[in-house]
Amino acid sequence: MNKALEDKRIINALDDLTKDFGKQDIELLKELIKKNNGSEMELIYSLMNYTYNHVPVPVRKFVEEQPFLGLKGQIYPTLLNDLEELFEGDYDEAIFTGGIGFGKSTVSEIAMTRMIYEVSCFNNPQKALGLMD
Repeated sequence: MNKALEDKRIINALDDLTKDFGKQDIELLKELIKKNNGSEMELIYSLMNYTYNHVPVPVRKFVEEQPFLGLKGQIYPTLLNDLEELFEGDYDEAIFTGGIGFGKSTVSEIAMTRMIYEVSCFNNPQKALGLMD
């Protein structure tokens, strides 16, 4: 199965996007998703056109580059990989363990900052997250 179709965010976005679709519309969407392997979320959100003011940048770019956090070289590569997996995977919770100085607090701070950033990208955060206006 396509990894994108296992991602809850994509499933929720697809449900919202396709609620009024006919069979032909759904088949066309499937073909578009296959052609856009690796950038499915960007495709879906551009088709929806109302969810994001702007699509969030990838996690690595967010952490390392300006005008975002600009922390290139300041976070252990393993922790950066863990952050990418956390935000690009299908996780509801995460537990970080390790000794003193491993980077648990740093990862937590970056994760919280990333979550705030992602919410700030929505056109209507309440609607996108299924909350009351």
